[in-house]
Amino acid sequence: MVVRKLAAASVFAVLAAAPALALDPALLNLVMPDAKVIAGADVDRVKNSPFGQHLLKQMQDNDRDFQDFFALTGFDPRTDLREILAATDSTDKSSRGIVAARGTFDETKLAAAASVKGGLITTYQGIKLLAPPAGTGHGDGAVAFLGNGFVLAGPSVSVKAAIDRQSAGLKISPDLAARIQSASSSYDAWVVTTASPANLGRIPAPAALDGAMQGNLVQAIDYISGGVRFGANVELAGEAVTRTEKDAGALADVVRFLASMAASNRDPKSSFAQMIDSLQLTAEGRTVRFTISAPEQEIEKLIAPRRNRSTKKIVYRR
Repeated sequence: MVVRKLAAASVFAVLAAAPALALDPALLNLVMPDAKVIAGADVDRVKNSPFGQHLLKQMQDNDRDFQDFFALTGFDPRTDLREILAATDSTDKSSRGIVAARGTFDETKLAAAASVKGGLITTYQGIKLLAPPAGTGHGDGAVAFLGNGFVLAGPSVSVKAAIDRQSAGLKISPDLAARIQSASSSYDAWVVTTASPANLGRIPAPAALDGAMQGNLVQAIDYISGGVRFGANVELAGEAVTRTEKDAGALADVVRFLASMAASNRDPKSSFAQMIDSLQLTAEGRTVRFTISAPEQEIEKLIAPRRNRSTKKIVYRR
């Protein structure tokens, strides 16, 4: 339970994060050499981000589950997380991904909480590992305390492999390391891939474009990277590197068509339509770059309906 709640808190931190500096090298050393998708965020600037502040307000201090979790572990994701990284070698069921975080963690209290809940405590290379109780359905997971405010979670085999990499030094290619550092210094929350989206799972597409999106067009993308910048305007940006210049031009044309089709089916005064209108798209050489943005308050409006529906359900139950 403790392992699961720690992972859930980390997921929220990714959604609410906002950074300025490149990824901490200590986290970069944990990435597996054959990583296909790497994502992360720096949580330090969340308090200074209007959208981050908005999201944090949704976490209620009077939530009983949250109070119990904090009392048991001493861990508050709103204040104790500073940076987070997730990496996986694929997106299928056999992937062995990891989630690593930098922050303030009370190792003693977290270990005691895991023990109370029936968790198993072992060591590997002198590092304490927490595992969920056997038979709980959480699989062979583990949380490792790496020291200096670093925590690592994932399948036990992946956690142990990352611990080995930490002591051995950087294992990923210099090119991938440079791309990760570039993305993490450019965006508040970011993602980098080393493979074509065609190899990372099926991509939903309108029926009329399904052949193109699932066929040569997506396969022509070598890799992608992008992220989000939070501020008075929330900006989503990214780039896709394709096999040839012709592929880049074709991809840009499809994205423009999808954007125009989406805009035509929306109220032109809606927040979504305004975001589509802000789209800037360029194809230069083999690279397609895009940016799309909206005022932070408009983003709040987009997520408000879902939150309001959830609130109504709670009131109804009472």
